[in-house]
Amino acid sequence: GTRIPPHIDRANWNVSLHLGLKVPPRCGLRVADEVRTWREDKCIAFDNSFEHEAWNEADLTRVIFAVHMAHPDLTAVERDALRHLTDRYRSLATVGPEATVAWARGQVRRQTR
Repeated sequence: GTRIPPHIDRANWNVSLHLGLKVPPRCGLRVADEVRTWREDKCIAFDNSFEHEAWNEADLTRVIFAVHMAHPDLTAVERDALRHLTDRYRSLATVGPEATVAWARGQVRRQTR
C-alpha cells in the first residue's frame, strides 16, 4: 500500500535494472509516459533521468532486486570520473554531511582559481 511519488534523478549517468522477485498484483512503475509492471524472474531497465514513480496498491510485500549502473552511453573516462566522485562522496558521508559539503565547496574554489 505504498507509493514512491514522481521524481527525476538529479543526474543522467545512471540507469536502473529491477529484477522482480516477489510481485503481488497492483504494483507498477511509470517512466515518462510508459507504465510497466514487474513480473517475477523478469527484468525492467530504465533511465533514471526521466520522471518515474512506483506503487504497490496490494496488502502484500513487493520485493525487487535493484541494480544501478553507469549509463551505457558514458565513455570510459566519464565512468572513471564518476567512480572517483562516488568513492569520495561515500568516504566523506561516513564522516557526516558537513564533510561532504566542505569537500564540494573546496572543489568549486579550486576550479574557479
